[in-house]
Amino acid sequence: MKKHNYLIYIIASIFILSGCSNFLEVEPKSSVSDQNLYSDEAGFKQGLTGVYVNMALPQLYGDYLTMGVLSAMAQNYSLSTLHSYYNTSNFLYANNAYMRDIWNKGYFSIATINNMLSYIDQSKSVFSDNNYNLIKGEALGIRAYLHFDLLRLFGPRFETGENQKAIPYRKNFDTNTEPALTTNEICSLALADLAEATELLKNDPIKDGSAARKNKMNFYAVLATKARILQYINKPLEAKAVAEQILNDGKFNFVKPAVITTSDVKIKDRLFSDELIFALRVYDMERWVKTGLGGYNVYFYEGTNPSNRMTRSIANFRTLYESTVANETKDYRFKNLIEVDGATYFPSKYWQTWAGASGSYRLDQMVPLFRLSELYYIMAEGASTIQESLSYLNTVRKNRGLITDLTTQTISTKELLRAEITKEYQKEFYAEGQTFFYYKRIGAPTMLFRSAAIQPQNYKVDIPLTELEFNPTY
Repeated sequence: MKKHNYLIYIIASIFILSGCSNFLEVEPKSSVSDQNLYSDEAGFKQGLTGVYVNMALPQLYGDYLTMGVLSAMAQNYSLSTLHSYYNTSNFLYANNAYMRDIWNKGYFSIATINNMLSYIDQSKSVFSDNNYNLIKGEALGIRAYLHFDLLRLFGPRFETGENQKAIPYRKNFDTNTEPALTTNEICSLALADLAEATELLKNDPIKDGSAARKNKMNFYAVLATKARILQYINKPLEAKAVAEQILNDGKFNFVKPAVITTSDVKIKDRLFSDELIFALRVYDMERWVKTGLGGYNVYFYEGTNPSNRMTRSIANFRTLYESTVANETKDYRFKNLIEVDGATYFPSKYWQTWAGASGSYRLDQMVPLFRLSELYYIMAEGASTIQESLSYLNTVRKNRGLITDLTTQTISTKELLRAEITKEYQKEFYAEGQTFFYYKRIGAPTMLFRSAAIQPQNYKVDIPLTELEFNPTY
C-alpha cells in the first residue's frame, strides 16, 4: 500500500478517535493524543468504540456491505437506470467509487485497531477485572473479520485462486508498504487472530447472558467468523464442528413467532433479534432507510424520488419466497417482513418502529452481521448425508413458519440440495449482503432476478487504482 495513503489512514484514525465522543479530550498533536487516549482503561474503551462507530458508517456495514452495494450486486433490488448503484449492480467495477470507499474505510478501521493494539500490551496494568482480555480479544476479532470481508470482496474465489495474490493483511501501525498476500495466507492470518481472540474472550460476559455483548465482537462472533472462514477454504467438516460448538452452548434461540406476527409496532421484531450473534448499532440508519434527513437518498420509502428506491415488485417477492396468490406461503419472512407503502413493496427488516417503548424493547438502528440461521446452513453444507443436511435446513424453515419438511424423496441429489441451500440464503439474507458473498463462494452461474448468465469476471471486483499503482507487490 502506498505509504502516503496509509499515513492518511493513521492520521485519520487519530482524528476520528479524538472526535468520536464529546468527552474525549486529548492534545492536538497525534503522538500526545495517543499517549493520553491510551493512558487508562477508559481510553481503550473509547478507542474501541471509535472502531465500531467507523464500522457502522454507510461506507462499511451501515450500508455498502449490507443493505446497499452488496445487496444491489446480489440483484436484490429492481433499480432505476438513474440509481447510483445501477452500474455496480451490473458488475461495472472499474474506477468504482463505492469499492474504493469500502477499501479505504476497511483499512482505516484496521489502522485504528492496529494503533490501539500497539499500546495495549504495555498498558496491561491500567485494566481492571477482565477488561484487557475483552478489549484485545474484540480488537483481534474485528481485525480478522474486516480482512476476511475485504478478501471475500476483492480477492479471487478460493476454489480458483487460493494461491493468487489478494490483499495485504495489516498487523502493524506504521507507514510501510505491506505486500499483497495470497488468499490462503490471508485466511491463515485471520484464523490466527481469531484463535488468539478466542482464548482472550473465553470469559466473555455473553456466556452469562449479557445481551449487550451481541453488539460487540464477542466470543461466539469470533467462533462464527472462524466457521465462515473454514467453510470458505473448503473445510466444511471443521466449519460444521465450530458451528455445533456454538449451538451446543445454548446461548442463542430462534425468535418467538409472537414477536414477529404481533401488530404492536413497539415490540414487533423484524430483525429476529434473539438470533443475532453479532450486530452493529447504526444510529443514523433511519436517514437512508426512511427519512432522508441530512441529504441522504432514501431506499425504502415510496414518498421519495423513485430513482433512489431499492425495491422489488410483489410478484418478485412471491417468487423469492415461493408464494402464490392462491397458495400463499406461511413464511414469516414474506408475511411479516415485506410491506407496502403506496404502490411500493419493500423489505421492512430495517423499518423497525420505535414508538416510545422502554429501552429494552428498542429494536431499531440494528444491522445483522451474523445470524443463528447461518450456523445451520454451514452445518447443512458440512453434513455427511443429504438427509442430515435437510434436517438442518428444516430446522430453520420450521422456525420461519414453514411446516412442510424438505425430504430426500424430492431432494435426492447434491445438485438439488445446493439449490435448496441457495434458496435459503436468498430468503434469509435478503438486503443483508451475505447473498453476494455466497454466490461468489460457490461460483453461482445465475442469480435470482437477473436474466443474463453470471460470468466469472462478474465476481472479480477491482482493487482500487491507488493501491495497484503504488503497491509494487501486485
